[in-house]
Amino acid sequence: MKNKILIDTNFILDAMLPDRPNSQSAFVLYQKALHRELTCEIAVCAGSLKDAYYIARKDITEPERRQWIRGFIAAFTILPIDTKTCNEAVNADEPDFEDGIIRACAERWQADCLVSRDAKAFLNSSVPKISSDEFVSNLESNPLEG
Repeated sequence: MKNKILIDTNFILDAMLPDRPNSQSAFVLYQKALHRELTCEIAVCAGSLKDAYYIARKDITEPERRQWIRGFIAAFTILPIDTKTCNEAVNADEPDFEDGIIRACAERWQADCLVSRDAKAFLNSSVPKISSDEFVSNLESNPLEG
């Protein structure tokens, strides 16, 4: 059975912007996913793509942001955000609504882990959290389980 990994908005931004924390490991993981070098399935919430596109506007151009989004769509499974997800998110004990949406998507999709560097988020999620640095380190030490 394929491992199911959900990545959060910070991961997307880290991959896009080289001066952010964990940017190198996020970019490595993105490249591996894009080139189908992983045995796991990696997903992202549709809202994370929208949020990263908006946040990155200060750092990269419109055409560059669209190119990144195209790459993420090619590399990852995109999880929808529907009424049930929003209801779960708004009632979750997450620091903010956006984290609630990511958690609801991870739990509903039955992810094996959630890749995030957000120290305050996902603490009570049924899906364990791991940083992109940890995830890439695990891939390098055990590539068949990636």
